[in-house]
Amino acid sequence: MWSALPEGADQYVIACMGGPSLMDTMMLRQVSHRFLYLAEKAAEQHLESEDVSVRLEALKAYISVAESGKIGAIQGILGRAEDQDAALRQHALGAVSYLLTKADPDAPAAVAVGIKLLCDENSAVRQAVRLLLCALAEKSNPKVLAALVAVIRSDPKECLRQEAVETLAATALRGDVNAVEALRGSLDDVSLAVRCEAVAALGDISDFCDQAITSALCTHYADPSPSIRCALAHASAILAPWGDSATIDALLSILGDSHPDVRVRGIAALGALAEPSDEVVLAAISACEQDTNESVCDAAKTALKMLAAPDVNEPAIVLPQPCNIEGVKSKKATLFSVESLGRQGALLSAKASAERLCLSRASRVLLNVDDGLDRSRLLERLASELPATLEVYRHPRARFISVTERSVRQLYHEHSGRTGLEVLTALAPKQSLEDAEDHLAQFGLADKKSSLVRSLHRSDLARLSLAAAFWPVAPHILLLDDPGRWGLGDSGLACLSSALQIFSGGVLLASGDSELAKTFADRWTIGDGFVQREILGAH
Repeated sequence: MWSALPEGADQYVIACMGGPSLMDTMMLRQVSHRFLYLAEKAAEQHLESEDVSVRLEALKAYISVAESGKIGAIQGILGRAEDQDAALRQHALGAVSYLLTKADPDAPAAVAVGIKLLCDENSAVRQAVRLLLCALAEKSNPKVLAALVAVIRSDPKECLRQEAVETLAATALRGDVNAVEALRGSLDDVSLAVRCEAVAALGDISDFCDQAITSALCTHYADPSPSIRCALAHASAILAPWGDSATIDALLSILGDSHPDVRVRGIAALGALAEPSDEVVLAAISACEQDTNESVCDAAKTALKMLAAPDVNEPAIVLPQPCNIEGVKSKKATLFSVESLGRQGALLSAKASAERLCLSRASRVLLNVDDGLDRSRLLERLASELPATLEVYRHPRARFISVTERSVRQLYHEHSGRTGLEVLTALAPKQSLEDAEDHLAQFGLADKKSSLVRSLHRSDLARLSLAAAFWPVAPHILLLDDPGRWGLGDSGLACLSSALQIFSGGVLLASGDSELAKTFADRWTIGDGFVQREILGAH
């Protein structure tokens, strides 16, 4: 009816829509786009009605106005997010979640309303709040995290603590220190549901190879709940460094658990973390092949395949060569320099050390790093995120890539359900499948291109991580964290060493004593607050 009204009927429409009844309000939703501004005017009148049904229909009409792109309509909807009626609050929050994006000017106001309603008495409203915060809050938004941490640490209601943990896992960046510490405290919560959610959340947001969190998980393997023990094994498989002795011992302790699901999780985690040469682990998993539970037997067979020694005749690795940089005529030209490095990759002041670490395409730098320092994090910062406010030079057209145990683990967990080809396609969608197949072949993965990442042997996973680092173009500076930790094996390391010798880009290797290290002539030693350089004889 409304769309059939003739021109000049505006006042008549206003008169028809100005009534106080529910029927009058419901008619607003039938109005055509031609009269949207009239619907907005009438909806504003009814949003404050004492009748809940009238307010709900008015809200739906106002949402229609917002869907048309009307500027300012979001504020009217947000006003109903704090309505005394739970259904209106839920409806308003749900509408804002899909009407806005993180970049919209109204998003901060919507997030602020969501924070207010985190502990709403209605569970459906709280669920709408979680969806809103996940949709509109930037990852690790300080105000959101502070509100969630406060609930986790002090709210007496179990359901609210559990939901806050769940929301924290969805809204925090991986490695966020404050979020991780809050979750770590929840490992000792009196509520089983909160503890279980906390373990799962730690697996989602703790940094890969985080030794402190790994140790904390190990102390809870005696939890009386089998669901917690399952979750602990799964989280350990994600976070623990390969070969971590404390984690391996904890996982071995649950292979005799009375619950078959716990045994399955423990075996799977050992397959992901143990060293192939660990005879104790191999014997324990082999014994599980005789388990009376079929799922346990299958898990043991899969784990033993994952822990099989790499082929002694592994295929060669051919590293693609980096392209020339316009204006850079010499391979010895500096592409990166930094004053000096300190704990966790932070920069020391010039007073601490006057030496500069310089990298060029001709560089072969060996970085000896004290055991107390995080090599992976240090190299990742060198490659991507050293503070621009300090004395750092980075050539704007040079490409820097780090490959570390942490990055290998990250690729495994983020792409476990993809094939090698699909991983490369996800990283560079515009490249052809033929190019991706040829690229994998250069890293000895021609026959593994269609294998799921989660099914790859650790040596093949290391090769895939290298392939991803060189895709779609090769780096000018390659930073490697102890390739012996990736699972390549002696044969794989020999292949990598041969490939590095003919690689025309610069290489920085953070490693202890190894055959690979002997080919590097420029050595830097980094400890807690000191840097010193030693020039070795060229080989």
